Amino acid sequence: MIVPTISATGTGRSIYYSKQNLVELAGMAYLLSVGLSFDIASNTLATLQGEEPELFTSGKGKRWMLVWNGQKLEFVEYNRKIVMSDDKSLRVYAYLAPAP
Repeated sequence: MIVPTISATGTGRSIYYSKQNLVELAGMAYLLSVGLSFDIASNTLATLQGEEPELFTSGKGKRWMLVWNGQKLEFVEYNRKIVMSDDKSLRVYAYLAPAP
C-alpha cells in the first residue's frame, strides 16, 4: 500500500503525494497491468526500493526485470541475453527502468 508522505493541513480531504509516492504509484500500476497479483507487485516494488532507492528519489538507477524461470519469479538486473534467449522456460514479465 502506498501512503502519502506529505501531510495535508487544514480541513477537507485533499491528499498530497511526493514525487517518490508518484513513482511508486506508477510502478504499482504498471506491475498490476502486466498481470501480477497485488502481493507479488507489492513485494517486487519493495524489493526494487531496497535494491535501487535512487530510482524513487532522483529517477536514476539500473534497469531491472521480472523473469519466470519455469519454477519461480525472479527479480534480476536487466540482461539482454535473457531477453533474447530461445529458452522457452524463461519468460520476462516486466521491465523496470529509470526515466530517460
